[in-house]
Amino acid sequence: MIRCGLSLLCFVSFAVHAQVGSDADGNGLLCTDPGLQISESWADRITRSGDLVFAAGNRMEIFDASDPDSPVLVGSYQTGSRVRHIEVLGDLAFLSVNLGFEVVDISDPSNPAFQYALDIGSHLEEIQIVDSRAYLLGTRGLSIYNIEDPTSPVLIGFYHPSFDIQEMQVVGTRVYINGVGSDIIVIDAAIPSPLRLLGTYSAPGSGRVLFDFDDTIAYIINESGLNIVDFADPASPNHLGSAQTPIRLERPRLVGDTLYAPAGGYGVFEYDVADPSLPVYAGSIACDGYALELVSVGSGLIVASGSGVWRIDPLQASDTFVSSLPLETSTADLVVRGSTAFIADLDAGLRVVSVEDPENPVQVGSYSGMERVDWVSVSGDTVYTVDAVSALIHSVDVSDPAAPSFLWEYMTPNPPLSITAEGDMVVVGENGGIRILDVSDPKSPIERGYFQRDRRFDNFSLKDNLLFATGSAVLTAIDIEDPENPQQLGELLIPHNLTAVQSDGNYAYIGIRNPESDPGRGALQMVVVDIRDPAMMRMVAEYSNNDAYSYLELFLRDSRIFAARRTGGIDILDVEDPTEPVLRATYGDYRNKYSGIQIGDSIGYLTGDFGLEIVRMGTHCSQCPVDITGDGILDIADVFAYLDLFGLLDPAADFTGDGVLDIFDVFAFLDAYSAGCP
Repeated sequence: MIRCGLSLLCFVSFAVHAQVGSDADGNGLLCTDPGLQISESWADRITRSGDLVFAAGNRMEIFDASDPDSPVLVGSYQTGSRVRHIEVLGDLAFLSVNLGFEVVDISDPSNPAFQYALDIGSHLEEIQIVDSRAYLLGTRGLSIYNIEDPTSPVLIGFYHPSFDIQEMQVVGTRVYINGVGSDIIVIDAAIPSPLRLLGTYSAPGSGRVLFDFDDTIAYIINESGLNIVDFADPASPNHLGSAQTPIRLERPRLVGDTLYAPAGGYGVFEYDVADPSLPVYAGSIACDGYALELVSVGSGLIVASGSGVWRIDPLQASDTFVSSLPLETSTADLVVRGSTAFIADLDAGLRVVSVEDPENPVQVGSYSGMERVDWVSVSGDTVYTVDAVSALIHSVDVSDPAAPSFLWEYMTPNPPLSITAEGDMVVVGENGGIRILDVSDPKSPIERGYFQRDRRFDNFSLKDNLLFATGSAVLTAIDIEDPENPQQLGELLIPHNLTAVQSDGNYAYIGIRNPESDPGRGALQMVVVDIRDPAMMRMVAEYSNNDAYSYLELFLRDSRIFAARRTGGIDILDVEDPTEPVLRATYGDYRNKYSGIQIGDSIGYLTGDFGLEIVRMGTHCSQCPVDITGDGILDIADVFAYLDLFGLLDPAADFTGDGVLDIFDVFAFLDAYSAGCP
């Protein structure tokens, strides 16, 4: 039958050559699109005028965004110095450079041409143009020029404060300027009246402030996070609401009811500010490089960053926080089975929570027969918990989640450091070895074997009797099919403090903890090891996110690694190519440090200092099934790739899904191929 199928395919002519649609049904945390890089030039400021977007950095770049989904670089202009800011008036672009500004003709964006320059005699930070007036902010203060005749600017106003100023925004006849420290000053620029100070506002916290305005409402960013303030009465500003984040955000931009705040190496943060008194963190979007400023174009964002200029898509409504179950004590570990979450509470024992309704998690049961719970593992209707302080393992029957009941406890000679259960086997990591328990009798565990080594075993990944254990800078592969005689298959020295391990049978992903004194810059957070031959394991990738410090917990699902950062929040890494992990998204407001991660089909469950948090993750990435090569294009290469699968009897060639490879799978593939991809 297979030969017949191959023979038939040889006579078929293929005419389809179509772009495959997006690999995501939504921009969920599992499927965040990395975005479209439209320029590789470094940029830190960006502005928009109609269909054109201008990026300022080591030069001016001009992008045509008339197709907002596919903006393209159409022209550039090189000055003799760094371009600090760009403003546009008609066919002229005003570039702040060193001691003044240059005026460039952009009537032909593909060929910008110098017109003239104005030296204002001081360092110029920023320029804004409103109603034929140019507002210049520099080391000498605020200068206002009439540029009705752009070739002959006329100074019409000046304000010289007694402190340093760096950022401004013009709203009507007011100019808002950030002053020294966390101050914002409000200047009345109702020329021809003299410029005068209307009021001063000191933002909570410390550090330089950045802001965006909507009429009199200011969205202020500094080191304390986001503050929303009403400046209707500039002499007495009214604080409306706030949202904290411990990391430094960059220039915020308001789009409708959403505030976007570039967050450097963390990407772009989103806040729902429909209710200014209660801004809500909605998630973050990954952006390569160091995100510094953005503009809105169509339904997307164009971001200036340290690695160039990118177009990215905001999060969708389904990518948001769903609910939480606040707990008075700290949680350490988490396992979700079906609609039930089992939570290890460091101070209150085992908590059993129903998550059947993700928007209303309810604690339905608990077990407090141990001093504390550090780790939890589940097999069938039994939960196994570890109390590292008392060196006890507890077995708890959860067949009735509302009434967990004691089965047995087992004291280990050394404090247990980790635990995993599979079927009738429980594996316990200790300082000095690995203990294997037979729990086929639910009320009487029997120790079957012990794997002894002079090292700690902190974390496990167990699949089909093949155990990968980490501890003391070593990854060890152990065959435990015969629990009475566990056999070491291989080991690999990884000269770091290892925090977590996840594997898919082919590769192991291992978290790295850096010393508390390590600022994180240049340090590793994860390594990837090829484990296909356990006797010859080898490291194939090192991953570093300079802002993460350490990854304390990992969870692997669908070619995504969800990594809990020591600094708070979750990194989502694409490991479809294990040798090149790529940061796709982040989650968390960086106040929350997560210790437990479980990712389901569309819901994520997280535990940490705050309790249980539930997040709607969006849908899984769904590659077009006939794009066999995965390159986003349907062509003859996909046909040959399918033939290879079919000839090798690969289950992936079973297009009818009946478990049998025959001519009907060939016809099904041809039909799907002819239909193309959505």
